Amino acid sequence: MDVLKFHNPNEFPYEAFVERRVSEHFQNAGYEVSTEIAFLDLHFKSAGKGGEWRIECKGETSSIGVDFNTGIGQILKRMDDENSNYALALPETQKFRRQTKQIPPAVRKKLKLYWIWVNEKGDIKIENP
Repeated sequence: MDVLKFHNPNEFPYEAFVERRVSEHFQNAGYEVSTEIAFLDLHFKSAGKGGEWRIECKGETSSIGVDFNTGIGQILKRMDDENSNYALALPETQKFRRQTKQIPPAVRKKLKLYWIWVNEKGDIKIENP
């Protein structure tokens, strides 16, 4: 993870904070970081822990709607393995909560798209499709 690409790498609710906390969470759970897929924020593999996770991370900016839609598009482009888990990792803010409510539950279920929420303390909550 290249934290130098971010303006505020260690602060909630920015993308670098979200990416770092999600990465730490999965590595602490025994997943290995994979770099097999280009243009994907995070990719984890584990034979014994439920396969692999492909995760796109977003943080709060002045263009929440654009960023959220971009993240959805980025993760959709990586959905080429029906056995993988796909997720959009987001800071747990009202703005992003409103964005996620615009995605119909039936669509999330069909896509098997998880939300990964990161709160201001860095705690992780994975919301099933």
